[in-house]
Amino acid sequence: MTQELSTAGARTAPTAASLCDALAEIGLADTTIPDLQTTLPRAFAGPAVTMRMRALEPGESADPAPYWAYFDSLSAGAVLVIACEDKSITALGGVASSTAVARGAAGAVTDCLIRDVEEIGGYGFPVRFAGARPSVRRGAFVEIGEPVEVAGVTVSAGDLVVADADGIVVVPSARTEAILERAAAIDEWEEAWAAASRERRSISQGYMDCRDLPGRGH
Repeated sequence: MTQELSTAGARTAPTAASLCDALAEIGLADTTIPDLQTTLPRAFAGPAVTMRMRALEPGESADPAPYWAYFDSLSAGAVLVIACEDKSITALGGVASSTAVARGAAGAVTDCLIRDVEEIGGYGFPVRFAGARPSVRRGAFVEIGEPVEVAGVTVSAGDLVVADADGIVVVPSARTEAILERAAAIDEWEEAWAAASRERRSISQGYMDCRDLPGRGH
């Protein structure tokens, strides 16, 4: 079913589940990112802006300038996707998140650690993250805008990232329009099936009532 999203301009979009169904119909590999925590139970979606970080070498000092530049260049509606070669790196905190919010970012996804969870939630900024730790382990900036791997899923800059209560799905940018259209049709059909099942008080009879409607995904 369609859902309200956290974006620069609120809109509705297909659910992660229907997007997965649409991706499966055309044989694309599973691109879901499961089991991350969240600062805010809110759905969000937008084009990925990727960054990759690595652990500091012994004696190496972190240069914050490239990291800051990443946040200072965010466009409204973007979804931050931060991958860390060392998962104990602190990828995100309160000040960076406040900047992302000010620039209109829709949300963030990282399989690394964050801190200032309550502060970030107070900004209304939804972040999916692997874990939290109050101390900081800084990382070194590697690159922006290149494909990254988050929880085993490759995300390229510009891919559509949709996060909701079921998890996170990544839609390749080259297929976004077609997948969104198909997923919306699946959502519409399932809403009709759910309504018919409630009216009939029977899932099977509700299905029979709706099986010939356009958009059927089962």
